[in-house]
Amino acid sequence: MDKEELRARTVRAILNAHLRVERIDIGLAPSSWNKEPTSALGKLVHRLGLQPRPTQDWIILRSFGRVVDATSFQELEAAVREATEELRSLDLHDSVIVTLDTIEGTDSKAESGPIPVKVHLHLKEKQKMTIGTTASGSVSGREAGLEAEMAMSNYFGTAERINYKYSLDLTRSSFYEGSFTKPLLARGQNESVGVNVVKETLNNSDLSSHKQDRLGFHARYHRQNHQFSYELSWREISLTDKPTQPMLDEGGHSVKSSIKHVWSRDSRNDGLIPTIGSAIRVSNELAGLGGSVRFIKSEVDVQHNLPLTPAADWSLSFLGKAGVHVPFGGSRSHISDRFFVGGPGSFRGFGAKGLGPRYKHDSYGGDVFWNASAHLVGLLRDVNNFGLFYGHLFAQAGNNVRLPQWRQVLVGSGKPGNGDDVRTSVGAGVVWRMPVGARVEFNYVWPLSAQPNDVQNPGPQVGMSV
Repeated sequence: MDKEELRARTVRAILNAHLRVERIDIGLAPSSWNKEPTSALGKLVHRLGLQPRPTQDWIILRSFGRVVDATSFQELEAAVREATEELRSLDLHDSVIVTLDTIEGTDSKAESGPIPVKVHLHLKEKQKMTIGTTASGSVSGREAGLEAEMAMSNYFGTAERINYKYSLDLTRSSFYEGSFTKPLLARGQNESVGVNVVKETLNNSDLSSHKQDRLGFHARYHRQNHQFSYELSWREISLTDKPTQPMLDEGGHSVKSSIKHVWSRDSRNDGLIPTIGSAIRVSNELAGLGGSVRFIKSEVDVQHNLPLTPAADWSLSFLGKAGVHVPFGGSRSHISDRFFVGGPGSFRGFGAKGLGPRYKHDSYGGDVFWNASAHLVGLLRDVNNFGLFYGHLFAQAGNNVRLPQWRQVLVGSGKPGNGDDVRTSVGAGVVWRMPVGARVEFNYVWPLSAQPNDVQNPGPQVGMSV
């Protein structure tokens, strides 16, 4: 019997006979992180035992262990497909290739009993450490900045993720964050715990005559669509030059100790320019478990996209956002906890933090706000290697008031000078979806209704998000 005939016989036997999976072999393709170090630093890291490690076998077998229960080729194929998708969802490997082979010397038993087979896993792991920079915020607003991030993903082979992030914007505000996230793979596919440490400086001197320093600790637990977290933060408000009289009450220290729940669901086909699907995010926070501030704060953010053509290259999108902040137990409303609205990424046609309670040049933020918009987006041109260009028409309305004026937040009081009437704006422009995963908007905006103290920004606006 020649080799081709033997191979054909083996294939027919596998397709028609019963199988028995004897073992699962795991093979790891060479990568830059698991090669023998040549530099002095690399050798030192290995000597200290801090070198990257491959994904632990139990994580892989957690997905592929079920294939041993297959008793036919059809069952094995379905089990392998399901296990492969589950392992890929962990985002630990660049490639997952599965091959099947009979165990040598057992093909003669094809007619008399289950065929012993083995499953080979050929894995290539992702880079263990990445360093990158991105632009963020709005190019024409005060939020524009640069962000640098170092990520250690699955460095020790247990699917953990360690991040360090630093950002700096045009207002000289800075943000440092170190985080650790660990999936609870033994308990569920979408379950994890993590901690964050944050140091932040917000320079609002040209918007609200103050600077805020914050040092915070966060612990979180995530399961499917839910996230539960605890935050302990120390905040200090330092007044800058020429604060208005009401701003003098905002200075000083405060400590926030809070628990928070966030529920979210996202079925959109794209995070930057979605044309199909919807997204919703609801958060509720309770502060007052110790600390010096006590409040209840709730926010909801929704989006729904309706495709207008079979190819979904034209769509109508509706976005809405609302929030309420209610102090209790004798605690006052702190500027650190209020809502600020305005800017290309928030409310087009108005300056950053330019919509809402304000006295002279100082913005104080609101306790109750809402913001709704409708967008018509259509694909204009697909430029190879340069990205997609969309046309963009939009209309926006919203309001932002302090808690005593909450009854006027939807329609306003209609009384000149109260500053609580609804603001509106319309605009048109072009949206560029860059190949690198960024969205840039070039819009011309017309504010239709505003209040005397609002900071309006009519004309061209440029916004960017990643």
